[in-house]
Amino acid sequence: PMKTPLAVLYHCRLSGGRNYLKYGDGTTNRINPEYARKQFKEQMAVLVASELYDNSNKIFIGVNGGRDDVAFVRQHMPEGCDILQHGDEAESLVPTMKFLQDWIPGHEGWAVCFWHMKGVTHVNDPLCMAWRGCLERHVIWDWEKCVNALAQGYDTAGAHWLNPEEYPGIVTIPFWGGVFWWTTVKFLLKLPTMSEEVKGERDWYRPELFVGSGPRPKVMDFHRTWPSLACTMEMKQ
Repeated sequence: PMKTPLAVLYHCRLSGGRNYLKYGDGTTNRINPEYARKQFKEQMAVLVASELYDNSNKIFIGVNGGRDDVAFVRQHMPEGCDILQHGDEAESLVPTMKFLQDWIPGHEGWAVCFWHMKGVTHVNDPLCMAWRGCLERHVIWDWEKCVNALAQGYDTAGAHWLNPEEYPGIVTIPFWGGVFWWTTVKFLLKLPTMSEEVKGERDWYRPELFVGSGPRPKVMDFHRTWPSLACTMEMKQ
């Protein structure tokens, strides 16, 4: 049996979505509900097949969206998960991360996994699909190696730790590219308190920088590259 209690936080948006980023043609990346629901079911299948579901002590599913989306999540999630209903106005990962920060006091000794519906606003985009596959392989399918790294004294584990030393001039605050990660509650308690407000594009990226926003963590990066289509090649091996 696993000695360390494990909490998993998964975040999703099944319809609607943000309006902050506009593309050159003036369009915004609103969500295709059919694609999003398919991805949700795929990721829940990964959660179960990887055995992370069976070995987790607590699983939270954050939902940005209304009643229909919450009903779909309830119908297609594994039994025993707790749904966090953030409502239609919620636009980013912030509400689920804010919940996490409020939850961790009193859970010292736990390890926490955060992952989400990566690439849902880019239907069938090859890079997003390769990137998500790489993240799921290292953080979800191989969750035990991440938990073991934390047990060995690392503060956080995952894939694509992007930092100023390796990417000077591009990265200022280190972060997990793609926002799938494992870390300890002990480390999370050292991070600055996250505001609930999301006022625009800059705040949209705040959750991505969360783990790197405080003292520099001791990092185990299982895929030390900038996310690229090369992730697809690595997945096929």
